[in-house]
Amino acid sequence: MLYQDLTLIYSQLLKDPQVLFAGYKIPHPLEHKFVLRIQTTPDYSPQEAFTNAITDLISEISLMEERFKLLKDPQVLFAGYKIPHPLEHKFVLRIQTTPDYSPQEAFTNAITDLISEISLMEERFKDAVRDRQEGSPI
Repeated sequence: MLYQDLTLIYSQLLKDPQVLFAGYKIPHPLEHKFVLRIQTTPDYSPQEAFTNAITDLISEISLMEERFKLLKDPQVLFAGYKIPHPLEHKFVLRIQTTPDYSPQEAFTNAITDLISEISLMEERFKDAVRDRQEGSPI
């Protein structure tokens, strides 16, 4: 678990334009210790960068959980993901469901619900733009 957590933090740190370098090492695989090195611009401390990375990561995960309807489905027992490597644009998704409901069905239903929600948001946005262009208050 330590490797995945560190990889997520490391990836988040590298998204920050004020972070010049971020790296970690695990001195021994049997000990739950790590060394994290963060180099930042002069006006930004490594502690700030780390705090911001953790805060942003928590926000992203919360948003993903909120938007991804899998965890709201009562027939889904577990849903999780991991990013195998921060430089590859892929993730591994694991879904465990009740015996009478397949993970593929749960995933398809979640994506369908998400597409419906996005379509509704798009429709509301277009309506608001149209109202604004016609001079109606929002």
